[in-house]
Amino acid sequence: MAMFKFVLVLMLAIVGFAAAQSCVAAPDNLAVCQFNKHDTVPSGMDNALADNGIVSFWDYLRGIDSLPEYRCAVAYSNYYCSGAYPRCEDGEPLPVCWRSCFEFLSYCMDQLPQASRPDCSPLEFNEPCTYRTDSDLDLWYSDSASQLTAGVSVTLLAVAALLL
Repeated sequence: MAMFKFVLVLMLAIVGFAAAQSCVAAPDNLAVCQFNKHDTVPSGMDNALADNGIVSFWDYLRGIDSLPEYRCAVAYSNYYCSGAYPRCEDGEPLPVCWRSCFEFLSYCMDQLPQASRPDCSPLEFNEPCTYRTDSDLDLWYSDSASQLTAGVSVTLLAVAALLL
């Protein structure tokens, strides 16, 4: 009977360990962090908490009129989403790729003082690693782009009317 209990406890421990190290489907319907169709993330990271955090960050920056250049915003979002939602293989989260970190630092040199600067040196230079590149920033940047286009169009029409 003691041997049966030992085997039962051992099996439960193995199942518990496997469940703690499992990969699950990446969350969907997030505002910023986007995924490929079959991406997986470690269990416990399959929720919108991190995405809600970066949404609040961009809302705050828009509220104080401090949005960075689009290229910087994309690089930071990709880096952030890579860390918040790492790819998962064989039950293990893959670290953020060095390239994602480097692009954030390169494109945001004098921008985003609110975001801490990471040390990219310990990150993976080669695969396998996490490099999210599908961040969606339309909520913060498409309006200003359409306003700019409309403003330029109105200006061109006014100049054309003056010349005719």
